[in-house]
Amino acid sequence: MVITVNMDIMKIHSLHKPLILSVDDDPDILFATRAVMQSRGYEVRSSLNGENIWALLGKELPDVILMDIQMKGINGDTICSLLKNSNVTRDIPVIILSGNDDIEQLAKRCGADAFVRKPFTGSEIDDCIVKLIGRYRA
Repeated sequence: MVITVNMDIMKIHSLHKPLILSVDDDPDILFATRAVMQSRGYEVRSSLNGENIWALLGKELPDVILMDIQMKGINGDTICSLLKNSNVTRDIPVIILSGNDDIEQLAKRCGADAFVRKPFTGSEIDDCIVKLIGRYRA
């Protein structure tokens, strides 16, 4: 898979709110994640499936990707592996979200930077993001 990116978007969002890309095939989880992350000062983009992620990444690179592991179509672990093997996206932290008992092994195998078990709290996700990219200062 080849990802083409406009070089203007390669800038770090240091002067802006950190951008989170949330990918999950459950609209309720996407809605809840968006609401919680926006209330904590993040800008959020969402996708209901893994296939849309490539178009979103071609427009704008996020600071962090939150991704469900089991989705219809292409799974999150496959997407994570592709992201981590691309020169353009390998440095974007990926946080895997899953209720799978083997989440730690799945996250390691696909190269994810972190994982959070479902069900999760907004604080758990925020703490994980802060560990990966630091605290956003307005």
